[in-house]
Amino acid sequence: MPGRSTSSAAAVWSWPTTAPPPPPAGCPRAPAAGPAKTKKFPYWVGGILSSDIFSLYSALPPEEGWKRWADMGCAATDMECYALYCNAAYLKKRALAMFTCSDSNISRKEMSPAERQTALTHMFEVALEIA
Repeated sequence: MPGRSTSSAAAVWSWPTTAPPPPPAGCPRAPAAGPAKTKKFPYWVGGILSSDIFSLYSALPPEEGWKRWADMGCAATDMECYALYCNAAYLKKRALAMFTCSDSNISRKEMSPAERQTALTHMFEVALEIA
């Protein structure tokens, strides 16, 4: 499932799109899935919304915000990965964005700063293994 973007990051190179750049040839679609599965860590592979506007996904009423994007296959939002992929495409390099859900639009639960420093070790272990 491809991601979506409302970001203007591609405009830096005058690219006329907000579609995600295609991955380089031979780049696995989900390189982190194998190590996560082997380690029996919970994981999910799919699309996200990358936006320049921090609150676009969650500040709007659900029918106008996160539910609309979820209907298009976006399970989360971030602000940086679209620009990361644009930079990688421009430089003809590979890139990978990995996420941990720290704030839920559905339950409204949020990780504290302390939890963010100590509770993300599974993601870090997988990232280090595939680096």
